[in-house]
Amino acid sequence: MDRGVLATTATTDLGTVNAVHLREAHRIPESGSAIGKATLTGF
Repeated sequence: MDRGVLATTATTDLGTVNAVHLREAHRIPESGSAIGKATLTGF
């Protein structure tokens, strides 16, 4: 923020909210190898 730039930690966009993407969103951090954040769009 000091340079006026906002950096995000989101690295994966899984797409719209549905059962398949929700399961994947839970699997990623549970795998123990996640880097950054996974997001869902289309609420």
